Amino acid sequence: MDKVIYFYYNMSIINQGRILLMRFIAILLASMGVTAHADTFMYRYPLNLTIKNNAVIEKKADVISCGLAHCYALVSGEIWSIGGNDFGQLGVPDNAQSAKTWLNTHVKASAIAAGANFGLAISNGRVLAVGDNSSAQLGLGDKANRYIWTDTGLNAKKITANYSNGYAINSDQKVYSSGSNSHGQRALGNFDDTALSWADTGLMATEIAAGGLHCYAIRIDGIVQAVGWGSSGQLGIGNTEDRSSWASTGLSATKIASGLKSGYVISNDLLYVTGSNTVGQLGTGDLQDKMSWFNSGVSATNVFSAFSHAYAIVNGNVYATGENDQGQLGLANRNNETSWRFTGISAKIVFPGAKNGYAMNNDGLYATGSIGDYVSYDTSWRIQSNQFTDIIDVNK
Repeated sequence: MDKVIYFYYNMSIINQGRILLMRFIAILLASMGVTAHADTFMYRYPLNLTIKNNAVIEKKADVISCGLAHCYALVSGEIWSIGGNDFGQLGVPDNAQSAKTWLNTHVKASAIAAGANFGLAISNGRVLAVGDNSSAQLGLGDKANRYIWTDTGLNAKKITANYSNGYAINSDQKVYSSGSNSHGQRALGNFDDTALSWADTGLMATEIAAGGLHCYAIRIDGIVQAVGWGSSGQLGIGNTEDRSSWASTGLSATKIASGLKSGYVISNDLLYVTGSNTVGQLGTGDLQDKMSWFNSGVSATNVFSAFSHAYAIVNGNVYATGENDQGQLGLANRNNETSWRFTGISAKIVFPGAKNGYAMNNDGLYATGSIGDYVSYDTSWRIQSNQFTDIIDVNK
């Protein structure tokens, strides 16, 4: 039986101690099969404590986006979340601990993007944000963390997030940025790290992809632009300099993706790569960084990356390269790869995480790798897999 707890409280009246006490009592009762309600007034938030089969939620997901130790799923237009919650990134305010099962936030959205320990979403054309805000990455004018999805006041149709930044494209195709500017990654023409709200970067683009502390955009004329951290040549402009304004790479593209310090684009059906290659993530058969966009010789229709590994769709099949310490390449082992390898599965799209990946095809959703490699709290909700496995089996 579903056990749903409703908390009613006014934050200005009830102190944190009473909220914790109410939560403890309600959860204790729920564990015994009793539906409990902690009633005061003014604010109603449903906390779904039902121990749901994770596979059921994932099977229904249209989009999955993962940060360092948490994930979001869009299911029937609502945001579900799972994993670590140290910064409130799950968007379920009454659940202070990490979640081993998917929780329904009951927030409607059409797009989601997970940063390291925060999240962005688009709801009714507005950007919402939640979680870690230590670098003002939520774009709310301050640096206070948010524990519920909060309207940022920005209208947008596309979003992306990296370690400590958010980027959005509005209906006029203008690119906006939020968060840290330590490497000029906000594209504001300076390295001033004091801006706390979303700001227009002066670029009009059709696509954006955020990396560790850098970002790519496809300008409206089809030319790839890059900004931010350039230490490994990830900007693809022939050097390792940081850029605080959008720099033209001179390469036209239809698809872009970004890893921690690497970049990937599809240009004329060919895959080009640039940046860090310390674990073979560029798939060029070596471990040499690339300072400019390098033609990999791989013919691909799409490419995806999130950290130090990448996936490419080649003739409808998923190929992978790079770091594989958690089985994130889906190759049934944990050996890093320096060349693109066939994973044995076909897919239309891949949703990569820091140490994992989800592949979606007509038969459903398949998962590989693990979550939580960088955190101390319990993330045993994800059973590790070294190859793409039907999520029904992964979640057994």
